[in-house]
Amino acid sequence: MPIYTVHVPRHVDDEAARAERTAFVRDGFNGWAFLFGPLFLLRHRAWIALVAWILLVAAGAWLVALLHLPRQVDVALLLLLQLFLGLESHTIRQASLRRRGFDFAAVVAGAGRDDGERAFFHNHRAVDRGPVAPSTAPVAPRGSSSRDVIGMFPDAGGTRP
Repeated sequence: MPIYTVHVPRHVDDEAARAERTAFVRDGFNGWAFLFGPLFLLRHRAWIALVAWILLVAAGAWLVALLHLPRQVDVALLLLLQLFLGLESHTIRQASLRRRGFDFAAVVAGAGRDDGERAFFHNHRAVDRGPVAPSTAPVAPRGSSSRDVIGMFPDAGGTRP
C-alpha cells in the first residue's frame, strides 16, 4: 500500500484553495525520476537539485576525460546518479515544497492517491488548521512541584530523593 506525505501551503487563507494546492508526495522509488531526472526536477521546480545534478554530471564527465577513463565509466556514473535520484526523489520534492512555503501536515496510506487524499481530508476536516506547533513548555507530572526530581538525578541540593 503506497504511503504519501501531505504538504499544505502555509500562506493560503481560502480553505478551498488550500485544499486544491495541498501536495501529496509518494514515498518510495520513482521510476520517472530515474528515467528522466532533469525533466522530473524541472517539473517539480527543484531548482537547487537541478543545478546540483548538472554540476555532478559535468564534474563526472570532466573527471572521466581528465583521467582518460573508458566511456563506460561515464555511463556508470550517470546511471548511479539517476539511481540515487530515483531513490531520493521524494526527499528532494519534500525539500522543494518546504522552500516554497508548504508545511508537512500528515502521513497517509491508501490503495492509490485518491484513497490517500480521501483519508487525509476525512481525518483532517479543516485543512486550514495547518501543522500543530510543538509545545515549548516543560511538562511536569501531576502532583509534583518544580523541586521534584524524575528518575535517578539528584535535586538542586545534590542529594537523591
